[in-house]
Amino acid sequence: MRCMIDQYRRHRGLTWDKLSEATGIRKATLLAYNRGTSAALRTEHIDALCTLFAVPVADLLIAEVVALPLAHDLRQKRNKQPEAAV
Repeated sequence: MRCMIDQYRRHRGLTWDKLSEATGIRKATLLAYNRGTSAALRTEHIDALCTLFAVPVADLLIAEVVALPLAHDLRQKRNKQPEAAV
């Protein structure tokens, strides 16, 4: 899922700090959404961003093609510690 926050933020002339202040969403969270590194999107955050930018969800979030079937436990992959070198 691609989040178009940066496009709308720049169009409005907002800094990341001002966007955080206007929405009540932490700057780190906004940046994670923008980079696509957030584990999940909170619906209230998406609602706040859509309200501020006056856009529907479909304009803010763009679905991306993924390989199927999905892995059952994505957290295991994300949290796996690198193996120690021998």
